[in-house]
Amino acid sequence: MECKNKSGECGRYPQARLSVLTDVLNRIAIQTSFEPWTKGERELAREQVKGLEAGDLALLDRGYAEYKLWACLVQADRQFVCRCQANTFAIVNRLFKENQADRSVVVELVPHREQIKEIQDAHLPTSIKLRFVTVRLKTGELEVLATNLLDEVLYPTECFGELYHWRWGIETYYGLLKGRLDLGNFTGLSAEAIRQDVFSTVFVSNLESLLIAPANQQLEQKSQSLEYRQQVNHAVSFHTIKSRVIDLLIGPDTIAQVLKKLEPFLLANPTLVRPDRIVPRNKPSAWKSHNYQRNVRKAVF
Repeated sequence: MECKNKSGECGRYPQARLSVLTDVLNRIAIQTSFEPWTKGERELAREQVKGLEAGDLALLDRGYAEYKLWACLVQADRQFVCRCQANTFAIVNRLFKENQADRSVVVELVPHREQIKEIQDAHLPTSIKLRFVTVRLKTGELEVLATNLLDEVLYPTECFGELYHWRWGIETYYGLLKGRLDLGNFTGLSAEAIRQDVFSTVFVSNLESLLIAPANQQLEQKSQSLEYRQQVNHAVSFHTIKSRVIDLLIGPDTIAQVLKKLEPFLLANPTLVRPDRIVPRNKPSAWKSHNYQRNVRKAVF
């Protein structure tokens, strides 16, 4: 893409978009899309609907609040919960204006008249029945969620706040790729080299999630009597896997033998899980951010 600043054109730079369909309960990447930046995140999400299985629930941020994606999910018989922003649909605007928590409204949603032909050409339904619920955050902000979980007995309104909170695992997963695994520090400049770096990084993150599962079970049992549950320290586990990944994949020892050697390292220096901990999100200055990225932040690779 062409880049410009106040001084004029400053050159052409490559740009791509990464979208990962993530299992937030197990921190596993199910499907990874790495495409040209001209392909929008909603388009990538519509393609990744195929990666969902029966019984899965898609958690979507407000950037994905659109009729076409919701219609794809409804047509595929896949459940979803999506946060909505103001000025998207009339029902959403009404709920924001009323500003009342724990509301649940079922409506028949239709696309905008300018979008009808596009929906018809895509062979998607021209009307879908959705439920809109409101949740009051601890900050006092009202949140409006759209879902096709219509049964209010099976899915009571008060459960949606905790349910949607699981979406934060998607943000932390991208933070893991970009921060701890230093995804932006590419090993080459060609498109193929960068593509290899992206998919190998996702592979390593999946491998770590699988390998630490038994250790996490042991730590959880040991910490039953403690105030906070313990879990594997990811800084330790990634460094451990980094030094043993060749042995694990192609070494002479069996996988069971390698895992036995890894176990003491994975159980060392566990961290605590504080589910109700709230850390203020103060935006740092540009200088502090630059200093942190250059001199403080530690990456595994």
